[in-house]
Amino acid sequence: MSKAPLVTYPISASSLGLKQQEKHLEKLRRSLSRLDVVFVRGRHSYNALSTLIDPRKLLMALDSGFGIRLLYENPEAVYKTDKLTICITPRKDYFYFYHLRGETYVKYLSSLKQLVEVLNRLGAEILLVPQTLKSPIDMQNITDEDAVSDLLKLFDEQTKKSMRVVKPRTVLDSARAFCSCDIVVTSRMHAGIIALAYGKPVVFFMPRDDVKMLDVLSYLGLDEKRYVVDSFNPKEYERLIPTVIDLLQNLTRESRMIEYAVNKHLLDVEKPVKLLKKLIS
Repeated sequence: MSKAPLVTYPISASSLGLKQQEKHLEKLRRSLSRLDVVFVRGRHSYNALSTLIDPRKLLMALDSGFGIRLLYENPEAVYKTDKLTICITPRKDYFYFYHLRGETYVKYLSSLKQLVEVLNRLGAEILLVPQTLKSPIDMQNITDEDAVSDLLKLFDEQTKKSMRVVKPRTVLDSARAFCSCDIVVTSRMHAGIIALAYGKPVVFFMPRDDVKMLDVLSYLGLDEKRYVVDSFNPKEYERLIPTVIDLLQNLTRESRMIEYAVNKHLLDVEKPVKLLKKLIS
C-alpha cells in the first residue's frame, strides 16, 4: 500500500456485520494489519475489531463529521421562526437494501406521520431535510428525497402548511437547517452528527444494529437507549413520540448536556491528523 505511515479516520465495525461477512474476515484482517493505527468511532467498534487485529493498534477518536464545528462555528439559523421547530430526516434505502420496503417501511412512515400530527397540535413547524437528493439518472426511487415525498403523501393540505422541505446542497446548508431546529429526528447518522455538533438533541430513528451512531453516542457519554429508536423493529415505534416529547419538555437541560459533551471532546476529531503528523515527522 505504502511505505509511509498509515492511519485511518474513525471507522465503525459491528460484531453483527463481521459475522455476516465471515468469508471476508481474513482479507479485512490482512488489510487492517497493514495500517499503523486504526481509529474507531467508539467502544462498540473497538470491541468488535479487538478480536481481529492487535488491540494495541486500535485507538478511538470523535467522528470527523464533528469537525464541521471547527469550520463553521456559528452557522446562521436561516429557517428559525418563533415557533417550536423540529427537523426530520427520513430514509428509504435502508428498507430497500434490507428487503423491508413493504410492511415495515409503511409502518415507519406511519410512525413519522403520527409524530408530525402530535407536533402539529403543539403548534410546531416541521422541516423535512433529506440528505440524499434525486438525480436525473436515478430510477430506483430510494433517496431521502423519495422518502420525504412518500411521507408528504400521507398528509392533508392543512397539515402540509406547517411543513417545509429544505434540500441542502452543501454541508453548510445542512448545518444551517439543523441549527434552525430545536430537535432533530433522523434516520441518517451524519445528519445527527451535524445536529449534535451544534448542541441539538437528536433522536436517531435508525436500526439499532447500525453501530456507527452507538459508537458516537458512547464516545460522547450520551445515553444510547435514550436517543435511539430502532427503525427496523416496529415494536419500538411506539417509543418515538414519548421520546421526542420528553426531550421537548427538558429541552434546555438536554441542549446544555449535549453541548457540554461535544465541547469536551470536540478537539478529539484532530487525533488522527495529529498522530499521522507525528509518525511522518
